Amino acid sequence: MKRKKTEKPEENLTEREAMVMRCIWDRGGDISSLEIQQKLQEENGLAFERTTIATYLLHLQEKGFIERNKKGQVYYYRPLKEKDQYVQSEVRKTTEQWFSGALPGLVAAFVQSGAEISPEELQKVKELIDGLDQ
Repeated sequence: MKRKKTEKPEENLTEREAMVMRCIWDRGGDISSLEIQQKLQEENGLAFERTTIATYLLHLQEKGFIERNKKGQVYYYRPLKEKDQYVQSEVRKTTEQWFSGALPGLVAAFVQSGAEISPEELQKVKELIDGLDQ
């Protein structure tokens, strides 16, 4: 279904849009569509056509995640939203939607999911939780 021009696009990212955004966020500055295409190939083994990347970039612009600037003959993209800001928003939404805002439910779901966590990661989580008491 095509979006009406007056509708505000949703701020959720699709899986593929998130992959493109990670390329942009990881760069920390301007990145071209060709560089995004190459990075997706190298890091994820995904060979997208140039037009597919352009479509993802257009959607990200429409959603307000990136801006585009032309330098010479090449367009470069940069983030308008910070990665941490987006991730925190998504965690809040997920916690509200699935656990009625209760953090213990989210943590229990993570633990019960069987996700691997190293001793170092577990220690970091404990330190973060301990820091909440202060």
